[in-house]
Amino acid sequence: GAKAGQVAQTLLLAAPKALTASSLDAIARALYQRHDALRLRHICENGLWKAVYSAFHPGMINDAIGIEDLRGCAEEDRNARITRIRTQLEGSLTLQNGPLLRLVHILTSDTNMLAIALHPVIADGPTWRILLQDIEKAWQQISRGQEIKPDLKTSSLQQWSEFIHTHAKRDDIRSEQAYWLTQLHAPASLPSNSADTANHAPSTATITVALHEAYTKAWLTDCTDAYDTQPEALLLAGLMKAMKRWADIGTMRIDIEHHGRTSINARFDLSQTIGPLAHRYPIALDCTDAQS
Repeated sequence: GAKAGQVAQTLLLAAPKALTASSLDAIARALYQRHDALRLRHICENGLWKAVYSAFHPGMINDAIGIEDLRGCAEEDRNARITRIRTQLEGSLTLQNGPLLRLVHILTSDTNMLAIALHPVIADGPTWRILLQDIEKAWQQISRGQEIKPDLKTSSLQQWSEFIHTHAKRDDIRSEQAYWLTQLHAPASLPSNSADTANHAPSTATITVALHEAYTKAWLTDCTDAYDTQPEALLLAGLMKAMKRWADIGTMRIDIEHHGRTSINARFDLSQTIGPLAHRYPIALDCTDAQS
């Protein structure tokens, strides 16, 4: 299953009553046909992990799909069974042997559901969006009595990784190394509430703040036009000013994560590519100047 620190992601959707085992098989085959990343297997050699593509074989589909018949179960027992099914799904995803994706049709007395599980190595926001769109389109074609015709493939992870490996060796890219190392070594820790309190996940809290329409417009358009900047930069500026006011933090490193599907080369189209494309980079923010 997923390694420690990694959590598989599952989604439970209402499924059409007309969904059958053969339909689910056809949908899974269409997903494997379009997305090579589902065939990735990960091998650890000398402490280093590497990803390799496995040749497609029908057993991959058998491993990826399943049916759970809960008809006749009492509602309380059914809910507990569904929870166990989701837990079992998460544990059945493996890096070394796959699958990285599972689709399970859950039958109940009053409704049908489709449980979808993704291994964390490929489960990011864009991947979910792409796969759900593919599943919906495939079902629409099936319901019209048509053969599933997946959209064309976009650039593969292998093509992109080979390009990035070469791109990183360019002199102009290597010349930026010192700058990024400086960013990386900037302080990144937050103060604790007390000397006896550690900054661990159990001590965190979530605070939700919403902007009303006028502020949202000012953030997305008015301020970006006035200062010739991007909304993300304004968010970071606001975050740093809040850190300064809250804990008198003057400098701090923020790690920014990007979905990674904006290609830096016109030869590649990553808009519909699933998998571990997200990348993270550090930015050292400075608010020591009270006027900044």
